[in-house]
Amino acid sequence: GTLGILIPPSISLIVFGAMTDQSIGQLFLGGVIPGIILTAAYMLYIALRIRLSPTLVSGDVTARKQSWQACFRSLAKTWPVVVLFVGVLGSIYSGIATPTESAAIGCALTFAIAAVHRLLNRDVMARVLAGSVKTTAMVLCIYWAAKLMGIYLTYDQITARLSAVVLDLGLSPFATLLALVLFYLVLGMLMDGLAAMVMTLPLTFPIVVSLGFDPIWYGVLLTMLIECGLLTPPVGMNLFILQGLRPEYPFGVLVRGAFPFFVALLVVVAAVTAFPGLVTYLPHLFYH
Repeated sequence: GTLGILIPPSISLIVFGAMTDQSIGQLFLGGVIPGIILTAAYMLYIALRIRLSPTLVSGDVTARKQSWQACFRSLAKTWPVVVLFVGVLGSIYSGIATPTESAAIGCALTFAIAAVHRLLNRDVMARVLAGSVKTTAMVLCIYWAAKLMGIYLTYDQITARLSAVVLDLGLSPFATLLALVLFYLVLGMLMDGLAAMVMTLPLTFPIVVSLGFDPIWYGVLLTMLIECGLLTPPVGMNLFILQGLRPEYPFGVLVRGAFPFFVALLVVVAAVTAFPGLVTYLPHLFYH
């Protein structure tokens, strides 16, 4: 989802950090505040939309409003998510574990929670192992393909020549950044976001760094631009997932329904672009 790839732990941020040799921990911290702001923006829109059209909740305009006590009781059921979040990120930022070791801690906590809920059996274990192998293989293939591409671009001095061409255009850093933002918004409409990152990052990252922008900030911004691609046709992956889950709704209806969330995401992208401190504050606080 558009929140899952921003709020840590995020595969997109991990791939960005691996490709650019940036701190995974700092990237995770950088995504926290924008993720909270984006969550609040989504919640605000949903609250306003439901207030204007109460039947969207259950189809019954007379549906009884839940008390605050009931809401808090429902939140108590989310304790496994909180335990995993604190266990994984807390182990990183307390210095107990590296990001790789924290992943192992997360796996151990997940197995423990599943055991407490009596959800562990042979079929579950088989599906978990198969899914882990597929995800790991995918990330490793992406990582090594990107590394090989980066080595070739560096050896052939393509990145250096491209950076020189961009700098010779005489554009201001902000104008160049705006062009990159528009480039990724259009690219997200045409191909998968993670693939777009892998293909273009060896070219765009040296340009951004040469213009004096913070690498951690750019990683979070690029991840948010990839999020936009998840909601934009014709290759909006989330739209096709929704189509599969709710085939009774035409694709156009799903696009119109996702549009307000796309606008909210663009607003947060604009805020992160205008105020880089939203991303860099926590990494600087913890690491400097």
